[in-house]
Amino acid sequence: LDGGEHRGARRAGAVTAGAAARPPSAATEGDRMTKPIETVAVLGAGIMGHALALVHALGGCRIALQDVSTAARATASALIDAALDTLVGGGEIDRAAADAARARIGVVA
Repeated sequence: LDGGEHRGARRAGAVTAGAAARPPSAATEGDRMTKPIETVAVLGAGIMGHALALVHALGGCRIALQDVSTAARATASALIDAALDTLVGGGEIDRAAADAARARIGVVA
């Protein structure tokens, strides 16, 4: 949409992306949700999926990484392990943090 069409859509009552992302029943404090995200489902274990799973696991979330492909699941597990080893080797995280993150990732069919 060009600028004019976008402004017209807003005047017509279109919902902004930020408002659409928050369910109407969510309890909020200011503009932040008060309940933290604990579990994340990632559908697709490809290049982006395994990276999303890793980042969220490092952030403390439990992960369900799902893919219908056996090969994609195996590759994702190997890439996650290699990335964690790289982070440990580079001094970004310690081995305990890497092991804890890996334990939070479940790879499922």
